[in-house]
Amino acid sequence: MKTQLKRFFGISVILFSILTYQYAQHPQKVITYTTHSQYFFSIPFSENIKNLNDLDYNKMLSKEKDIKTELIIDEDRFPTIIQTFLNQPEYATDYENAVYQSITNKTETVLYDHQQQVISSNPTADDDPVIKRLTDEEVRFFGFFNQSFTLSPSEIVQNFRMMGLTCRYFANRSTVIAMNNDVEISVNLLDFIYEIRYFSSQGFEWSKTNYYQKWGDYIIPKMEVNLYKDTLTNQIPFIKTEIIHYLNYFVTDQDGNYIVEYQNKEWKPFPEKGIQIQPYEEINKRDFEIHISPNPTSDKVRIDIPFCMQDHFLIGIYNSVSQLVYSTSGLEQSTMEIDVSTFKDGLYIIQCQNGTMTSSAKLIKNSTDSPY
Repeated sequence: MKTQLKRFFGISVILFSILTYQYAQHPQKVITYTTHSQYFFSIPFSENIKNLNDLDYNKMLSKEKDIKTELIIDEDRFPTIIQTFLNQPEYATDYENAVYQSITNKTETVLYDHQQQVISSNPTADDDPVIKRLTDEEVRFFGFFNQSFTLSPSEIVQNFRMMGLTCRYFANRSTVIAMNNDVEISVNLLDFIYEIRYFSSQGFEWSKTNYYQKWGDYIIPKMEVNLYKDTLTNQIPFIKTEIIHYLNYFVTDQDGNYIVEYQNKEWKPFPEKGIQIQPYEEINKRDFEIHISPNPTSDKVRIDIPFCMQDHFLIGIYNSVSQLVYSTSGLEQSTMEIDVSTFKDGLYIIQCQNGTMTSSAKLIKNSTDSPY
């Protein structure tokens, strides 16, 4: 299972994060693009930003970033990544912007400062999926995403299930959802959105959401949103959001002819506004099923609505002989509370429905003087 997930995420890095590569005398394909990154921070309203210490404050002072990335695949089908960081350091100890260029090839990753001096050089891991030798088919499709988003829903579901993930296709949303205890993956085939969310035993850790767009006959990157969970020095949680806009995207063939020549004419830079603070909301795992609590109950029951039904759902409660004893509906809700104090003691089935999707759970109504 771990090997399959590792291979999947390696392919995801290549096909869905789109890094770029260089260094070859006879390149087969070149991909170049420039991105602009913005940062936002979510902390609880109970925390007064004026009371943050210097360490916490500095965590939230990340500048907006402009990065030029190149990918060149050589005649042996090995890629090299060159990333050039266009932001200048503001002061001598501005470590975040100390690196000017990062070059990764099949043997090493070298970091350079703004004076083109080597900061560090580290050998490339043998099992690094980003710099593995590509097949002819991978080279041919590199930089495009048609082959991923044009798979049928049943093919995508089958692929995820082969990796041991629980998977469902929601036709009303044209979306495939796959998950296990650690990973959640969402593929929106209509809007070209691919999301990965990772959870540990401590809860949400990070997520990566890639937004793509049609460009002629191709699907190319448009935007990327990354979320990372961290804590302040007093262990109060916060989430850092990185929004990456693709300002341009170019793909050339081995003869130097443009296959894709995209310029984002809609995006416009705006002055930095300092630290951007938003309200903090815990990111919970998705679930295909409804959950009810407390159970048994004597008066009220809380129903957690499956994420895939929250836009519009119907709730029906049935007694032990399948008679409908209560019904209601909801819009854009994740939870609902129902008073069952007037129900007779016994076993009930709570059913949540959205279109053709249905999820059910058993409820025991148990008064304090009931034998149940």
